Amino acid sequence: MTKAANELIPLNACRSQLIPQSSDGKSLNCSTLWRWVRRGLRGANGERIKLEVVYVGRTPHVSAEMVERFFQRVTAARLEQAAQRDAQKDVNALELESAGLIPRRAK
Repeated sequence: MTKAANELIPLNACRSQLIPQSSDGKSLNCSTLWRWVRRGLRGANGERIKLEVVYVGRTPHVSAEMVERFFQRVTAARLEQAAQRDAQKDVNALELESAGLIPRRAK
């Protein structure tokens, strides 16, 4: 692992150094980073996925590795949620077909 991946960066500075800008060129708002640290994002089974931080004194810091792990966990949760929705749609379609409410699909 390179030193740059483990280098600690203050949380407020990481939005310009570690987080890619949106397609319209805007940087992430600082409040979004704090929300990811404190509340996190909801995972597929309801667990909260939080951005890890390390406090140096009173200042929270992150590394490129921490941010990458956070994005990987969020991506995996989003893909799992999409798969669950697709599976539920298939079940619903089968239930509607068996009840005669929609025509049977050709196989």
